[in-house]
Amino acid sequence: MRISHLILFILIGFLCNVTFAQTNYTERLISFDSDIIINEDASMEVIEEIQVFANGNKIKRGIYRDFPTDYKDDYGNNIRIKFDVIEVLRDGIRESYHTERLSNGIRVYAGRSDYFLPPGEYTYSIKYRTNRQIGYFDKFDELYWNVTGNGWDFKIEKVSATVSLPSMVSRDDLNLFGYTGYSGSRGTNYTARVLNSQTVQFNSNSALNPREGLTIVIQFPKGIVYEPSQSEKVNYFIQDNRQSFIGIIGILILILFYSAIWWRVGKDPAKGLIIPLFDPPDNMSPAAVRFITEMGYDNKTFTSTIVSLAVKGYLKIEEDDKDYLLKNSISNQKLTSDEQVVYDKLGFVNNGGTTLKLEQKNHAILQRAIKGLKKSLKNSFEKRYFLTNRKYFVVGLILSVVILLISNLGGSAEQIFSIVWVSFWSVGVAALLFAVFRAWKGALNKGRGKVTALGGAIFITLFSVPFVIGEFVGFYFLAETGSPLMIVIVGLVVFMLVGNINPELQTILVYVLLAITLLYGVLFVMPIGGADMPVVISLLNSFTGIAAAMAGFIYQNQAMILGGIFVGSAGTILTVLMCQAMNRSLLNVIIGAFGGGGAAADTAAGTMKEISSSDTAVLLSYSQKVVIVPGYGLAVAQAQHACNEMALLLEEKGVEVKYAIHPVAGRMPGHMNMVWNCISTYVG
Repeated sequence: MRISHLILFILIGFLCNVTFAQTNYTERLISFDSDIIINEDASMEVIEEIQVFANGNKIKRGIYRDFPTDYKDDYGNNIRIKFDVIEVLRDGIRESYHTERLSNGIRVYAGRSDYFLPPGEYTYSIKYRTNRQIGYFDKFDELYWNVTGNGWDFKIEKVSATVSLPSMVSRDDLNLFGYTGYSGSRGTNYTARVLNSQTVQFNSNSALNPREGLTIVIQFPKGIVYEPSQSEKVNYFIQDNRQSFIGIIGILILILFYSAIWWRVGKDPAKGLIIPLFDPPDNMSPAAVRFITEMGYDNKTFTSTIVSLAVKGYLKIEEDDKDYLLKNSISNQKLTSDEQVVYDKLGFVNNGGTTLKLEQKNHAILQRAIKGLKKSLKNSFEKRYFLTNRKYFVVGLILSVVILLISNLGGSAEQIFSIVWVSFWSVGVAALLFAVFRAWKGALNKGRGKVTALGGAIFITLFSVPFVIGEFVGFYFLAETGSPLMIVIVGLVVFMLVGNINPELQTILVYVLLAITLLYGVLFVMPIGGADMPVVISLLNSFTGIAAAMAGFIYQNQAMILGGIFVGSAGTILTVLMCQAMNRSLLNVIIGAFGGGGAAADTAAGTMKEISSSDTAVLLSYSQKVVIVPGYGLAVAQAQHACNEMALLLEEKGVEVKYAIHPVAGRMPGHMNMVWNCISTYVG
C-alpha cells in the first residue's frame, strides 16, 4: 500500500514539473509596465517596459506594438493624433526599429531582420510622445487610455500603469476607474490607487488572456492641462480632414473650369425671329431634324428613318404576330443621303421582293445600318448646326480624376480603393437610374402595349435595387475610410461628369443633390451657437446675392448681376467686420463647433457673478448718457424686461438713456423686434 502511494506521489510530481516546464517555456508577456506623464500642454510622454519570454515560435526577431492614431468624431469626421517614437531599447541597449502605417494607426517593429533572438527573457522599452489624448468636458477633463491594447496574441501575466499629472490635485477631486478584458468588455479585474497628489497607479489583479487588455480612466479638475481654443480646434479639424478640404478646393476649380468653358463656347447664340413652318425643311430627313434637335443620336433617330422610308414607298412595315417585317418595294421618290445609307446597309435594292425580319439573328445587319446612319448624320450636320465640344469634356474628365487622386494623397489603401470604386459605381448607378426613369416615363405614357412596358419598367427597377444598395454601402465605407465630406466631393464630381454626358439626367440629379446638401447644411448649422447666428445669417444672405448674380450671368440679366454683386459683397463685408469685432475668424465661426456638441465659444475664464438690473443701474448712475444696443444675446437671455427696468432706474437718477440699432438689425428683423419691445415696454 505504501509503495502504491509512493508511485502516485512520484507521478503527480512528474506531471506538475511537466506542466510547470510547459508554462515556463510558453511565449508570453511576463509584465507590461507603462509610465505615463501628462504635460501642461496636454501632450503625453509614455514609456512602456514590456518583459517577454521568447522561444522562437512567434517572437523570432523581436516584438511589434500597434498604436491607434486615427479616430472619428460624432459626425464621422477624421481625427488624427500625433505619435512620435523617441527610442526603443532591448535590455537597456538601443534596439533597431521601424514603423509601418496601418489603416487606423502605426505599428512599431522592434528588432532586425537579420537577427533571431535566442530563447529567453527580454525587456523591451518603447518611449514615445503623443498629443490630443485628453477629453474635455464641462466639469472635468479626462484621460481615457488603453494601456496594453487588445492585439496581443500572448498571455500578459501582470500589468501596471503609473500616471503623473502636471500639478498637484486633491484626492477628492480625482475619479479613477477602468476596464479589463476583451475589446468592449467592462471587467473590473484591476486595482487603482492614488500614490501622491500628482501620481496614480493601476494594477491588474490577475493575468490577462490573449487579446485582453487594461483600459484606465482618470478624471481630474479642469485647468490642470491646457484646453485648445476654438481656433486651434478648427486648425486641428482642417489638418485632420485636409484631404476633404483639398477635394473641396478641387471642386471649386472644376466649377470655375466648367463656368469658363460655358462662358466661352457653351452659350447659345441669340435666337432670331421664329417663324412656324408647316412643311419639313428642304433636304432634311426626319432623322436629321431629330439629330439636330437633340444635338446627338438616339434610338428614335433610327426609328424615324425607317418610318420615313415607308412613307416614301421604299419599305412596307408589316406585323406578323409579335414580330415586325420590313418588306422592300419600288419607289421613285428622292432619298436624303442618310436615308440612302440606311436603305443600302439594310441590304435592300429598289426592285422589290426583299424582306427583313426585326429579330435577334439580324442584329448585325441592323447595327451596320445604325452605325452608317450615325456617321452620315455626324458628317453632314454636327459641326454645321451645333458643336458638342467633346474635347472640353475630356479635359474636365481628366481634371476630375486628378482632383480625386490629389485629394487622396497620403490616404490608406482602403480609402483610395473606396473612392475609386464609388466614383465609377456612381456613374453606372446614375445611368441605371436614368434608364429606370425613362422606362417608367415611357410606360405611363404608353398607349398600345402598356402592359408590356410596365413589365419592363418593373423589371429594370428591381434590377437596379441591388446596385443602389451597393451605392449606399460604398458611401458607408467611404465615410469610414475617409469622411462624410468625401461623399459630397465624389457626388459633385460625378454630378458634373454625368451632366455633361446627359443633360436630362443632370436635371434628375439636381433634386437628389439638393436634398443631400439641404440635409448636410442643416447638420452643419445646427451646432452653431446663438451668439454666432447673426454672423451665419449675414453670410447666408451674402450667398443669396452671389446666387442671384450667377443666375444673372446665366439669363444675361444685368439687373440680377448688379443686384446680386451688391448684396453679396455687402453681406460678405458685414460678415468679415462682425467676425473682426468678435476677434474671431469666419472659419472659426462656421465650423468651430462642428462636431463639438454645440459649443460656440471658448470656455469662460475667471469667476462669473450674477448681477441684478438695479445693481447695474447703480454702477451706471454716474454716467451722463447710456446707449443700449440690443443684440442677439438679449433675445436669447429674454432680458428685455430687465433691460427696461434698468433704463427706468437710470432715468430716475437723471441719466439720459438712448437706444441704438444693432449693425445686423437690417439683416435680422429679430433685432428690430427687440428694440421695439424695449421701447414699447418703456412707453407702456
